[in-house]
Amino acid sequence: MSVWTDTSPLGVERQIALNILITHVFSGFALWEAILSIPYDWNAFRGRRGCKWGVYIVYMNCRHVFFCSIIATLVFVDMFAHKFVPHLAIFFQISGHVANGFAYAILALRLMIVWRKNSVVLLMIVCQLALWATTFAAFPRLIDGFQELHSHIRQTTTLLVVSTIMFIGMFWGLISSYRQHLVRMAHRNHTPVETSCYENFKAYCQMLWQESLHYFVVVWAAQMAEAVNSIPFLLHAHRRQTFQPSSCLDHSLSPHRRFWPSTVYPGIRWTLRNRHQCL
Repeated sequence: MSVWTDTSPLGVERQIALNILITHVFSGFALWEAILSIPYDWNAFRGRRGCKWGVYIVYMNCRHVFFCSIIATLVFVDMFAHKFVPHLAIFFQISGHVANGFAYAILALRLMIVWRKNSVVLLMIVCQLALWATTFAAFPRLIDGFQELHSHIRQTTTLLVVSTIMFIGMFWGLISSYRQHLVRMAHRNHTPVETSCYENFKAYCQMLWQESLHYFVVVWAAQMAEAVNSIPFLLHAHRRQTFQPSSCLDHSLSPHRRFWPSTVYPGIRWTLRNRHQCL
């Protein structure tokens, strides 16, 4: 039996402990990256990076809202074993969704700069508007810290589609641009174009690393994991005919309306659901 499907009291305790550990580990990495980025933020504020005020405001809003979401999440999971705070759950979910919107806006701008084509710009604008639409549409679906299942599925699917388009577009755009750069440099220096697959592979990998493509890979992998994690909930919702409302939910909800918590890490939805069923 999977640790996330064990509904026994001991299994629920293990889920809570594992979720707290996972949350603290990933939050620690995020906070450490934030600490290392303080000099960059200060230089951007002083104008040494050539950053415009509009872009700087969007960038800092993304970081500050993200920090608020991390801190609220840590407080929520530390208190969860003893007390469930629905307002805190709503706050860290909304702040996390807003931070996602700002972060994807920054990634979309970078992708537009790489391609410099009207079709790609139009595609990213449509994707970003769809992302903001699903983000704001999900806010009314947060009830006492729980998000409606289909609202969560729609938002997760949108994030997966947008992150996939960004990852493929960024990878193909960087590869095409770098290939053209190598050809121009070879013609300028009157040297033959390098045809060795090994040498080209090393050069391309180094270029992709310098252009921070690995961040796009991490974002895409995280959204893919979240999408895969949501599949059991969709199947479970269709198979299950009754719903046991918990003390945190409105008991007047009709049985066909199921609500699930939307969080920043996989697995805690099972924990919350099983914990309330064991009460």
